[in-house]
Amino acid sequence: MKYGVSIGYATTPIRAGQWVHLHNCASYFDERSNTLDGQTGAPTETEVYR
Repeated sequence: MKYGVSIGYATTPIRAGQWVHLHNCASYFDERSNTLDGQTGAPTETEVYR
């Protein structure tokens, strides 16, 4: 919840007081956020064109 609006869902169990971020939740609004690296926040689904 952010400002009273549900913005995402837990992808793993989250204990009370635990940090909620990319490593344990996913966005309802941005499917790409589900592929971000949990440590750096960098996209992991990008393709390299040569």
